[in-house]
Amino acid sequence: MDLDHYGRADLSSIFINSYVNFSNDSDLLKLLPFYKCYRAYVRGKVESFKLNDLYIAPQEKEVAGTIAHGYFDLAGFYIRPRPTLFITVGVTGTGKTTLANNLARHTGAVIISSDIIRKELAGIPLAEHHFDDYNTGLYSSRNTQQTYDTMFQKAEHFLSKGQSVILDATFTKHNFRTRAQELASKYCTCFLIIECSISKENIINRLDARTKTNSVSDGRREILERQLTQFEPIGDTNDIHIVIDTSRRLEDNIKYILAKLDEN
Repeated sequence: MDLDHYGRADLSSIFINSYVNFSNDSDLLKLLPFYKCYRAYVRGKVESFKLNDLYIAPQEKEVAGTIAHGYFDLAGFYIRPRPTLFITVGVTGTGKTTLANNLARHTGAVIISSDIIRKELAGIPLAEHHFDDYNTGLYSSRNTQQTYDTMFQKAEHFLSKGQSVILDATFTKHNFRTRAQELASKYCTCFLIIECSISKENIINRLDARTKTNSVSDGRREILERQLTQFEPIGDTNDIHIVIDTSRRLEDNIKYILAKLDEN
């Protein structure tokens, strides 16, 4: 449960599968959702105790409240009847990865990142920047297709085991979004398209700052215009598509996403 809470549901899955293989006790998989729900609820309750503590500063109480909400959301997700496939959509610099990482902490979903997959396939260090031109080099159409193919293969592995998944990628092309929806239908999972949006000025500021860090992403302002002009509109999919303003508070955006999911 704690691995899920800290956004590493992939390690949680490895831990569980290793134990099942070692013990030959596959029946425990039927009980795990109950016990993980129970532990998440207890942790949320313990954090909530701080809210009535006279000796804790208001700022610390606010942090405790946020943590408690995260545990309670996680507890609720454990008892959902079906897993969910989330996909992020948006040009580089719109805050997709930040949103995906925090959404994972509330849902226990496994994050599959296109930035990570792309560099793993190429056999290069994750923090090594490759500032190739649009649709060339590491970011050629061929490499992009291979990256998405691998992402879908990994997603199918987890979905087949009843695990929720977040695909963190630009998904600017209609065919990739359609393929994700078909994968969700194959395993009868919920499906939600999360389109991340923010002003162009904010995007440029983020991209300029990112080039000075060890970010896995190679996104920069030079390719932004090409992405914007070649972005294929999502179309009329209101029941499975929401637009998130990533300049808003992260906690508010997570609440909105989970509320939208409950509607379905």
